[in-house]
Amino acid sequence: MSQEKLTAPTKYGFFGLNELHSFFRKKISSYYIANDDINVMLDFSNVIYWDISALLWMVVALDYFQRISAIDGKKFQFQFLFSQPSKKVNNIKDMTRKNKDLLRSADYLRRWRFFDALKNLNDNPSIYFIDEQKSYIDCDPLLYFQKGNSGLGGLFDELISINLVEIRNLVDFTKPKDKRIIKEERVRYCLDEFIYKAMGPILSNRCGIEKDVASMFVTHLLWESLANSLQHPNATIGMFSISKIGPDHLILVVADNGDPIPETIYEHYRLTYEGQGDRLPVVYKRCQFSKNLREEIITHATKEGVSRKRLLLQNEYERFEKIKILRHGEEMGMGLTHIRDTTTGEFNGNLIIAADGISVRYTTRSKNLNTEPESIDFGFKWPGNLIRIQLPLKEKKQ
Repeated sequence: MSQEKLTAPTKYGFFGLNELHSFFRKKISSYYIANDDINVMLDFSNVIYWDISALLWMVVALDYFQRISAIDGKKFQFQFLFSQPSKKVNNIKDMTRKNKDLLRSADYLRRWRFFDALKNLNDNPSIYFIDEQKSYIDCDPLLYFQKGNSGLGGLFDELISINLVEIRNLVDFTKPKDKRIIKEERVRYCLDEFIYKAMGPILSNRCGIEKDVASMFVTHLLWESLANSLQHPNATIGMFSISKIGPDHLILVVADNGDPIPETIYEHYRLTYEGQGDRLPVVYKRCQFSKNLREEIITHATKEGVSRKRLLLQNEYERFEKIKILRHGEEMGMGLTHIRDTTTGEFNGNLIIAADGISVRYTTRSKNLNTEPESIDFGFKWPGNLIRIQLPLKEKKQ
C-alpha cells in the first residue's frame, strides 16, 4: 500500500499543542476513519521550533492509534519526515539561514532524545524514520551542544550541559509494553537528580529568583507534577521534560497515557455535587460529556482535598469530608492544587491541563472565584493526561 503524506500545520515554523491537536483532528483521525489500512508519513519538515509538550503529547496520541487499531482490526503504520538541511555542511557558519533553521529543528530532537521517547511505542524506534534520516536523527547535535563547562553561557546552556533537558521516561523499558507502569522509584530518582544537579541554585543564580522560591521549583512544583502521574490508572507511558520557549520562558511538562483526570476524579465530583445527581450518570462516559462539564471536573480536580483515593461509599463521604486525611505527613488531594497555585502565584506563570479532549489553561490564582480558566475543546479525545507549566524566567545580566 502506498504511503500517504500528511503535512503538519505550523505557525511561522512553530509546532505546539494547538498545531498538534489540529493535525490529529483534521488529518490523522480523518484518514484513520476513512481507511482500513493506514500507512502515513507524518511530515514535520516545515517545523523549526518545537514545544516540548507537543512532542510528548504526540507520543501519547500515537500510542492511542496503535491500541485502537488493534481493536478495530486495522493495520496502522507511520513514519516521520523531519526537517533536514538540503546538504551536509561541516561548518555551521557556511550554512544559509534556512538550512540553519532546519538544523536547529533536527538538533532539538537529538538533544531532547526524542528517539528514546519513541521506545514507548516500539522497542526499535528506528522503524519510524525514513531510510534517509535513520542515521541523521540519531547523532550528536551541532547547535544544542554541551559546552563542557556549565559556567559558560546562560541558563539554557547550563541545563543542556548537565543533561537536565532530555526527555525522561518514568516506566521501565525492560518490561513488556503491556506490563509497564509508572514507577514511584523512577519519579523519585528524577526528582533526586534535579536536586543533586542543583536545579534550584541554578535558577537562583541565573535568573535572580529568591533562593526559597527557586528551591520550591524542585522540591515542590517538580515533585507534585511528577507524582501526579502516579495517580492515573492504566498508564503504561510516563514522560517528563523541561525546555525553553521564547526568549525567557521555561516549560515543564509531564505526560502519560493513563485514564484521563475527568474520569479518575469523576466519582468525587459527582458525590460533591450530589444535587446534580439526577443528570449525572453513575459511571463516567468518556468522550460523551460536554466541554463545560469536562472543564468543571478538571477544575474540581485542582481544588483542595480532591483525590481519586477518596472514592468512598456515600455513607462514608460526608464523614471524611469533615476531616483532613493525611498520608506520609502530606494532605491528600493537594497535588494539583499546589501545582496550580505555585505556578500562577509564586511564579506568575500559567498552567495547562489537557485530558479527554479538552485543554484548560490557568493564568491567575483559581482561588479567586471571579477568575475563570480558559478552556479549548480540541475535538480529538485520546486517553492520557498532560500537565504543562510555563514559567517566566529572566536571566540576570552579566
